[in-house]
Amino acid sequence: MADDMTNDSTKMLPADDTQELEAGEAVESLEAGDDTDALPDGYEIVATDEATVEDNVEQAEQFGEALTSLQNIIQRYSDQYDQVNSRYKDLREMMKNMFDNDAELQELSEQAKTAQQDAKMRKQRIKESPESVELQMKMKETKEEINEIQETLNNHLLRYYQMTGSQVIEEPDGTEREFKISARLKSKKAS
Repeated sequence: MADDMTNDSTKMLPADDTQELEAGEAVESLEAGDDTDALPDGYEIVATDEATVEDNVEQAEQFGEALTSLQNIIQRYSDQYDQVNSRYKDLREMMKNMFDNDAELQELSEQAKTAQQDAKMRKQRIKESPESVELQMKMKETKEEINEIQETLNNHLLRYYQMTGSQVIEEPDGTEREFKISARLKSKKAS
């Protein structure tokens, strides 16, 4: 490249690269018109005057000061967060120790565990009693009857909907009952 340049504040910058060519490292002279055609591929002319350079320097300094200030604020709040969080953990540990070291609470907790175990055992004995077994059988039979009636009613309501297009049916006393149509896919039956 040529060694002289017409303006000391003119730089030739690579368009896509971070390297820059300082004044004196650019082409000797540029023809009038579209000057970028005379530049090597990937470079462009950036002309600056002293005022622009000073503005850029001032902006860079302001940016640097703002960034440093922001970093200091972040660090201060980060330190404060760590301190308060540590204090909270200490307080939480103190509260846990109060519960753990309270003899009356420990005794009541043991009584509650024993009572819970006793209640569970009593419930199991009741469940296994002859009266309970009989009631469970009656409940099972009743549940099966409910399911059969529900399935039959669903089939009739679906037929009613197909015939009328309505999801409301009037009962003999004049009250209206709404119903909804739903479909369920049953699992495959093993052959």
